[in-house]
Amino acid sequence: MLSTNEETVEHCVEILQDLEPIGIGARDLTECLLLQAQAYYPDDKHVELVIRDHLALLANQKWQNIARTLNITLKDVKKIAEQIQTLNPKPCARMNNATASYLYPDITIEEDNGNYIVSLNDNYIPKIHLNQEYMPLLKGKNETSKYVNQNYKKYMWLINSIEQRRNTILKIAKVIVKKQRDFLKNGFASLQAMTLKEVADEIEMHESTVSRATSNKVIRTPAGSFEMSRLFTSCLGKSDGSNASSAKVKILLKEFIDKEDKKKPYSDQKIADYFKLENGITISRRTVAKYREELNILSSAKRKDIV
Repeated sequence: MLSTNEETVEHCVEILQDLEPIGIGARDLTECLLLQAQAYYPDDKHVELVIRDHLALLANQKWQNIARTLNITLKDVKKIAEQIQTLNPKPCARMNNATASYLYPDITIEEDNGNYIVSLNDNYIPKIHLNQEYMPLLKGKNETSKYVNQNYKKYMWLINSIEQRRNTILKIAKVIVKKQRDFLKNGFASLQAMTLKEVADEIEMHESTVSRATSNKVIRTPAGSFEMSRLFTSCLGKSDGSNASSAKVKILLKEFIDKEDKKKPYSDQKIADYFKLENGITISRRTVAKYREELNILSSAKRKDIV
């Protein structure tokens, strides 16, 4: 028997669950989906049964087990699965008051009559100034002059470091223009394999310097705005001796899976074999699985259609 306090809590939960969006106030995922199923599919009791008792089987796509247990056809199971997929496991996810965050490019590459112009956008960075009234003190020999000299050297070191970093970023952007003209014109599908080391060798700097210079930097190009790190990819060998970028392989992977027969989806090994045979790209099964997971693509067993 419930105590008065427990009855009050239960009553409050019932009131909460009557509010929009449907599913709010649920104690767990099952209850959240059940509340929505009862509202959207009140006449389909099989939907409630699957949510209440067979959600794990549904998640693992054990279609035959569900059909046998409920004594229904695979076509019915498919319909139930499609109905449940319309429900929202996080009904409050869209109730977000956060303001949109905007990308402010650190560097811009613009196309002008077939040529690409590189410019650095550092107008938003505070300018560093030196109070000229202190300059006469640099020539003195007292403690004040010594203090001013020490800080003047720090000021010059900072100015030189900033300028060196600006020049480094500009050099990197010019290498991007040189190596990635197809990408600038056509987007990521045409991105060539390019590593940090290759760029570092091109501008005669250490790889770690290029890494630091491009870290958390946003670049705006005719192909869009994004972090510069996306342009540096691992290389996959091709049969003709050239290399394919991981970004391009991911695009090919998604396109290939989108076109597959969902009744007989390809395994990771079959995809790897296809890339080697049709595209001349040598890629391991594990790499296919890694790229597939990064693209939020399910395994072949979970991509398989019911009927």
